[in-house]
Order: sequence, then structure tokens, then C-alpha cells
Amino acid sequence: MTTAEPLKISLVKAVMLMIVCIHTLFFYLYLSSNLGNLGLGDLGIYQIQFANIIKYNGLQNNTDPGFYYLMMFYTKYLSFELFVTSCFFVFYLSLIRPFYHLSEAKLLVVLLFIVMIYYPMYQSLSSLVLRQGMGFAFLMFSGFYFNSHRFLMSTLKICLAALFHLSLLFYVPVLVVNRMISSLKLLVFFWCGIVMLYVLEVPNAFVELLPGDLSSMVRAFNMVNDDYVVGFKPLFLLLSVIPFFLMLLRPYYYYVAADKQMFEILKIFFVANGAGLLCSGFPYYDRVMLFSWVLVPLIFVNFCGFLYSKLHQPGKVVVS
Repeated sequence: MTTAEPLKISLVKAVMLMIVCIHTLFFYLYLSSNLGNLGLGDLGIYQIQFANIIKYNGLQNNTDPGFYYLMMFYTKYLSFELFVTSCFFVFYLSLIRPFYHLSEAKLLVVLLFIVMIYYPMYQSLSSLVLRQGMGFAFLMFSGFYFNSHRFLMSTLKICLAALFHLSLLFYVPVLVVNRMISSLKLLVFFWCGIVMLYVLEVPNAFVELLPGDLSSMVRAFNMVNDDYVVGFKPLFLLLSVIPFFLMLLRPYYYYVAADKQMFEILKIFFVANGAGLLCSGFPYYDRVMLFSWVLVPLIFVNFCGFLYSKLHQPGKVVVS
């Protein structure tokens, strides 16, 4: 390693940090000018909860304690817009390490990082569904996706992330299934079968197998909330098939199969995504799909880095 190499590494991360800071500043300015127009969406509800903590001088919500105790801290010393902006900043900050780590092409990483800031799922997690966003950020910071084969440590990380949003416990059964899978090819085969069921809207029929009261409640919710249609959605499928199409490039498939970290990331993606597709008969199943969609940009960055290494070092595949 030359003396210039550490400087280059630090410079790339510094540029990514600067991008996050600039993006956060613009978000803060936008949020500050729209505080009175948040309505009853996700941010509007958080604003009401923030005001209630001040009004009652304490925490009135015992769920997701990590998130709400953090909110309570901001009610005592800072403002609502700074609280939301901090969540925004922390989420994007958590992406710097995995983006950098998964690619050999560092300049390309910076360009992709700029583009992926506007990835719809990241925008949602950073500025709307804040509880899940903070949970995912914790998993990114803790290296969960790189070391998910360490079952006990990974389970502990999931439990800590679940303090921000209980749904993060979804990753526990994903890890259990992953421990039983040794063949990526077989996993993708089963996933393709689930995709066919999803396109044919077979999972919607699963709702009818639920106990009567629960089945009726789900159907009634879907009828009342016709702005959110359950079942097959082309955009959801498009986001889900990107990693599959990337692996159709055979050299990349063999590269992934030989790289322990990417192998684990792809296993998490396909298991979580397949489970999400099977939940498509339930309202707001996109919240389940987030557990796989959050990995799509990371897989794409790794793929671009792979292509870069092949173009610049023909015949040699660099495994990070």
C-alpha cells in the first residue's frame, strides 16, 4: 500500500460525507418551510407525537422505545425539524461505509451514491417512515448485512434495531432460513416460483385461509382504503427483479458465489423479498418489501464495481 492510498480512501469518504451534508441542508430548509403543511401523513403524525411529548412532559408510547426516547431527548433540548433532519442525516450517513466497501471503483461509488440518494425507498426511510429508517441505519452501521452468517451476533443486532421499529424482528426468521440454505441457485429457483405466484396474484387467496374475523378485517380494510391496492404491482416487481437480472451475467454469479459477504447479502435479499411477495394480499405490504429493497442499491454498486474490475483487469476478479 502506497502512502497516497490512505489519502485517496479518506478523500472518497469525505466527498460522500459532504454530499450527505449538502443534501441534509436542503432537506432541513424544505422541512422548515413546510412545517405547517405536513397533514396526517407519516411526518404529520410524528409532529403530533412530538407535540404530545412536550404537552404531557413525558413519553406516552411504550412501543419502539429507542426511537421515542430519542424523540423525547429532542423535545427537551431541540426542535421537531432538527429531530427529523437528524434522522435524515443518520440514515444517509449509514450508507457511506457499505457503498464504499462493496466496490473497487471508488470514483464510480461517489457517482452512484449521488444517484442513489434519490432512490425512492431511501427517500421514504430517511424522511417518512423514520422508525424503520433508523432501524435500518443501525443495521448498516453495525455491519449486519456483511456478517449475517454470525447468527447469535446478528440476532442481537436485530433485537437492538427492533428498539426503533418492532418490524425489524422480521430479519430473525430470515436468518433462520438462511442458515438452512447453502445453494444460491436453489434459492433463486424457489424465488422465481414465488414471483410467478405473485404475478398471478395467488398470495391474495391466502387471506381467505385466515381465521374468519381476521380475514374479514383485512378485506374490509382493503375496501375502505382503495388508495392502496394490494396484490401485484409492476413497480414492486421491477425493484425485486433487479438483483436477479444482474446475476444472469454468469461471471458475476460465480463472483457472488465465491464472495462470502455478497453471498450472504444475496441470500438475505431473496429470502426477505420472497416473503414480502407472499404477503402481497395484505395492506401496506410494501413495508415488508423494504427489508429486501434496502439492499438493491448495495447489490447494484457491487455489480458496477465488478464490471469495473473486469474492464481494468481482464481475467482477474477482485473479491473484496
